[in-house]
Amino acid sequence: MKVTFNPIRVNQVSHNTQVQTVSERSVANTNQPYALISFAGKIKNQISIIAAEAGPYFKEGGVSTVLADYHTGKVFPNGSVTFLHIPYYNGMRFRDTDGELLKNVEVVRDEKGGLFLTSDNLKKVSIDAADAKKKWELEELTRTTMDWGGKKESIGAYRIKGTNTILHFADETARMVKPYKDGSYSSKNQIRTMADGGEAYAKAMKAMSELFPHLEKHGINSEFIVLNDAQTATFPEYVSRQIQLGRNSFWDDAKIFYIQHNLGDGTYQGPTSFKTLFHNFATNDQIKAVWEDTEYLKAIRDGNEEKYFAQFFNPIPEKLVGSEPLKAVQKSTKAVTASMIPISYAAQNNLLGIATVSEGYADSVVNNPAVTNGLAEPLKKLQELNKFRGIVNGLSDPNIDPRKAPGLPFYAAEVTDNLGNIHRPFETYDPEWFSTMGDSAALEKIQQIKDKNKFNLFRRLQEGVDPKYAIGKAIDDTNIIGNIDRKWIEQLKRGEHVDLFVSWGRADDQKGLDIVMDAFKDFVKNHRDESKNSVLVLGGPLKDMPAEQVVRIKMAQFMADADLKGRVVFMDGFAPNTVLASAGDAAVLPSRFAPCELTDLEAMKFGTTPIVTGLQGMAQKNIDPSENAATATSFKTKAHSFMSEADVIAQDAQYAKFKTELSAKFKAEFELAKVKSGSSIVSFDEKTIEKLVEKALKESEELRLEYKKATDRLIARDVTEAMLKKVSLTPAEKATMMKNGMLAKVGWRDNNAFHPEKLSSAEIYENFFFKGKCERFRTTLFNYDFMPKITSNGRLGEALGRTNNLSASGFDSFGSSSKFLNKRVLGTIVGLVALGTWGYYLFKDNKKAESHPSRYIA
Repeated sequence: MKVTFNPIRVNQVSHNTQVQTVSERSVANTNQPYALISFAGKIKNQISIIAAEAGPYFKEGGVSTVLADYHTGKVFPNGSVTFLHIPYYNGMRFRDTDGELLKNVEVVRDEKGGLFLTSDNLKKVSIDAADAKKKWELEELTRTTMDWGGKKESIGAYRIKGTNTILHFADETARMVKPYKDGSYSSKNQIRTMADGGEAYAKAMKAMSELFPHLEKHGINSEFIVLNDAQTATFPEYVSRQIQLGRNSFWDDAKIFYIQHNLGDGTYQGPTSFKTLFHNFATNDQIKAVWEDTEYLKAIRDGNEEKYFAQFFNPIPEKLVGSEPLKAVQKSTKAVTASMIPISYAAQNNLLGIATVSEGYADSVVNNPAVTNGLAEPLKKLQELNKFRGIVNGLSDPNIDPRKAPGLPFYAAEVTDNLGNIHRPFETYDPEWFSTMGDSAALEKIQQIKDKNKFNLFRRLQEGVDPKYAIGKAIDDTNIIGNIDRKWIEQLKRGEHVDLFVSWGRADDQKGLDIVMDAFKDFVKNHRDESKNSVLVLGGPLKDMPAEQVVRIKMAQFMADADLKGRVVFMDGFAPNTVLASAGDAAVLPSRFAPCELTDLEAMKFGTTPIVTGLQGMAQKNIDPSENAATATSFKTKAHSFMSEADVIAQDAQYAKFKTELSAKFKAEFELAKVKSGSSIVSFDEKTIEKLVEKALKESEELRLEYKKATDRLIARDVTEAMLKKVSLTPAEKATMMKNGMLAKVGWRDNNAFHPEKLSSAEIYENFFFKGKCERFRTTLFNYDFMPKITSNGRLGEALGRTNNLSASGFDSFGSSSKFLNKRVLGTIVGLVALGTWGYYLFKDNKKAESHPSRYIA
């Protein structure tokens, strides 16, 4: 039996996948032939932007703000027309006779048959009862079907009336109430059974690639396609597939570029599986063939399902990693990642290039393997080819303006709360006062207004006030944890100043809200004179977030602490950035990784001094007084989450002690093994034992967690120091920093100062992408002509080995990098695996190795 299979090029190192047993089934061949011929060339000034989220329809984070700027033409060449393409979410669900929700979902229709998009949860609210402000009428552009997972799937494209926003319907994303609500921010955790098929966002991207040609008749025929983030990473493969099929010429002259908003290991750029990627790209016949392959059934039985699918894939292209592929992945999480798809196409010059969201972040990604998921070296090679770079995100949101009151119902107009308190709208102020009044007078005037806004906010945060008056609107699952003591309200009423520290963002590991709380506790407990007039207010969604329990526990502790009770509040469920920035004196934003967040720029625009972690995009956009007192805008920590271990040991005695004790523990275990084994098995010299100890430390989950705790402590220490500096500023220093921040040019077309080449982000985008060149897609990364004729004795794996020059043993030696490296490092110590405890450290599985400290240590 001969098999032709041209593997996709992905970052493959090892496979750690839970295997789920499934039964055989028969899948009919449902390939759909069709013909669409494009006679006109692409529209030169038209751009199509593809993303998973975008405001005002589905806004989940900073990416939505950036996408809104893309869509409104603030970034791309002047005169261009932009279309926004996002998945259709929150479709109408069907129930069975018992009221249980079925998997079926479709575009929402009202009683009259009209089509709608709604951001209300239709599990709870009917279309007729949905908030009119959250309901957009749709016009159908096209409907068709596509092959997916061995069957036909209905897909369609719909325009939001009166806009250039196109919604693409695929059932799996339509079942999500809003973006990522199946747990898939990217490919992370998308390890499926055979019956599940591929990834939700891959399915949405395939649907878009097949729907785009049908949109040409509606005037949507863009020369440039802009892909955003990991959800869109599979799109180039589907486009290449369309070209190779020769079904139409629509994609022949398309120019595609890819923007990865977060490449970091963090919580976003997660691994997928070989099986899932197979399902993303395989045809119905290929899937059917696998179902009927006896070798696949054996793989399920033996727990080798993932290894079976790994036969179809090759490692990173040699072009990107040189002669030693392992070099790029020794410090990675050893997994296949979807981002390798656009990286591979960019290396072949099929894409205009890849950008990430700041130069500082791009430098961090390519120079520190601990930052990325095994992508440092490939991206560095792309950087050398001028196919990868950072371009800092601008902020052009018209709502981020201190001259405007926060656009929230209970802040925009006078309101009476449930206790009978009357709350006036927030007051506004103008950055131009610095030029018209002078620094001293402007500072005094702005500070007076901020203090009035604090008073306004604190009264809403009193005990007993309905949370909606502080959150700004009635939202399900919102709450106020803690309250503001009356003494701070009375102090402001007397005209006395209160230093308000604020922080906002998601309660995940990235934002570091727990670090904010630790730093403030230290500030209050150990610097009583300096902190005596300080209050902390935080805001952000907690429910179902990774750091939810940590934050709730800390808040419970604070509320029971006499020093902290009544001066720390968490606004749970919503992050009211403009509210907090309008009242705050300093915004504490100690992110553990920071590609290019916008919160620091939002704070600056309201005269609120950012206190940020000194790394990546945050380091690039913020100027500390120690760097230049005359142009300072912010305080930056010296510590960050990717410090070298040597620096952590030098600065954190607790970590140094822990590592020393753990080293001694491992050494004692190895010494004991030496005594028990004798010298007949292997030579146990001191050098060998040192290598074993070093290996055990690298793979120690205990040490990794202690390293993280240590960097958190060091960041919190620096934040506390910044709080001290902030409250100790002289009026002149305070005026300088406030003025610099409020007047800083941070928009897409005027933020030249942020870039090394002193061009704006819009200019750099135009030069890097819109003036670039790329080649027509000529081959796919996955061979769709693969059509194995599997015999009953199952020879698929052997045939693949011959066809791709990748034998099973050869794959194993590369795939199990942990074992491969162990053998190289330890040479003749082949018998240690039989010795028990310390043999465990030498040969333990890849899952344990994935979490060793080198992922976090530069």
